[in-house]
Amino acid sequence: MNRGYTLLELLITTVILVIVSTCLVFNFSKSKENSKLNEGVSNIQTLFLFSKAHSLNTGKQVRIIFPESESGDTGESLRAKYPNETVVVLVDDKPLDTVKFYVDAINECVNVESSNNSEVVFYPDGMNDGIIVIVGSTSEEDNRKVEITVNDFTTKIKESTAQDSQ
Repeated sequence: MNRGYTLLELLITTVILVIVSTCLVFNFSKSKENSKLNEGVSNIQTLFLFSKAHSLNTGKQVRIIFPESESGDTGESLRAKYPNETVVVLVDDKPLDTVKFYVDAINECVNVESSNNSEVVFYPDGMNDGIIVIVGSTSEEDNRKVEITVNDFTTKIKESTAQDSQ
């Protein structure tokens, strides 16, 4: 006897494969949106480390400014000077071109929700100002917030969701 697959068996198998494929594509696109915040936080950490090293190596202060976090007249002038910028890195009051890749990636991935300062300064002696920055994703589906704390020696990351803050 030569038994093959029936048309019904082939249709059921095809439908199951289409459903599984659809679920995988949907979950992948959702995880891609959620990964924006993770990428942005990682780039901010890298930017902090690079700025500290750059300051030590060049003997110049490196300032990282978060224009969105400042309020009042100072905030307005910062946002006017650096429109659509989440973060700006300056050496001698000029943008540092070597970090453009990280700055662009941060600007695409995160929004600064709040900060206790509008800037952090890295000094040539290895010291830096402390700062606490709370960032959120530019993706509408990702409601997580990440608190980045920088002190003299470490950078700490604390993640929360909208449910955590209620």
